[in-house]
Amino acid sequence: MPTERLHRSHVLTWPAFSTIGTHEGIQGSCNVVGASTAVKEGRALITFLTCNRVLHLKRYASHYLAHCRRDRSFDFLVSLDGRDEASVRFCGDSGLPLLSSEEREGVGLSKNRVLEWFGQYDYYFFVEDDAELVDADVFREHIRVAQATGLHHLSLMESGDARGVLRQERVLGHRVVFARYGGAQFSFFTRQGLDAVGGWHPAFASYRRFGHTEHSCRFVNRGLADAPFVLVESLSDRLLWHYPPSVTAPQPGATNPATELALAEEELIARRLTFFPVTTLSPSRYNGQPLDGSNAPWVDPPRSTRYPQLRGADRRRAWADYHAASARRRPGVAGWASLLAAAACAPGNMQLRHTAKEKLLRVFRPTVR
Repeated sequence: MPTERLHRSHVLTWPAFSTIGTHEGIQGSCNVVGASTAVKEGRALITFLTCNRVLHLKRYASHYLAHCRRDRSFDFLVSLDGRDEASVRFCGDSGLPLLSSEEREGVGLSKNRVLEWFGQYDYYFFVEDDAELVDADVFREHIRVAQATGLHHLSLMESGDARGVLRQERVLGHRVVFARYGGAQFSFFTRQGLDAVGGWHPAFASYRRFGHTEHSCRFVNRGLADAPFVLVESLSDRLLWHYPPSVTAPQPGATNPATELALAEEELIARRLTFFPVTTLSPSRYNGQPLDGSNAPWVDPPRSTRYPQLRGADRRRAWADYHAASARRRPGVAGWASLLAAAACAPGNMQLRHTAKEKLLRVFRPTVR
């Protein structure tokens, strides 16, 4: 039986942190597409980030773990922000490897806990629980682009969601977008890059959100990129992007409407930090389940069973969200057919209503996205 282990909070110092500025393999600026790259072959950890969304965990985690069971150069982990007992129980019963904290502190520190416990990987993928995997080649392609460009951090979100776009380039046949602002639903890092810039800042633990833009800005400040958000945007259709209600209520007056950043984050960005050590606050626990998914053979169902852990109304709502999200990227008749399929599964589905409204706006006001 797996043995649960406990970590107390502390500041983690990896060996490379003592040699900032002289990283072996990071040779000057890696921000020029086509530059000689220090990115190498190696092992990768895919982390599914979640908080108080056990149904999303049941819906989507198995798709990522199934990929890791097929490709042994990838491991898988669920990182739970806070001690949601339903999620803890599901992972234990289902053989899913789980890292959880005693307190909710936001997705940034959830990532820091992963680095604290599992700092031995060459690549890290952090995927939030509202991103549904469709095609697992998204992982290999990100590593290929990193190797071709020398970039140590890449982001991915729904096509067109990057803001403040600076330029676009073609890399290995992919459209790569450089932007000032973006999201963190899917993000890629090399170990070398994380050695260079450190972890997510603990100043945002009290907000239980924010901080990813400041962390991405450090790659620019370190000379490892020339834009905080670099997206292989042509890979965005390898996932379905869902938009459930936030588990953290917004704090009035905490954000700048023009940038959608927290005011505290803008102040921190203005300091142009190049490094902050991986820091954790709340104690964390690992449930001891193997990261290769060997205790979860149920994640390899027939292709017709996309949501093997759901039954009844929960499964119908999952299929409704799937079809509604698919409709957003399908033009014309195919998109409307997906909406009809969503309506057949769950007529009152919130994502269905949102997507239908969006498509109607495109019909009557084509310039509105």
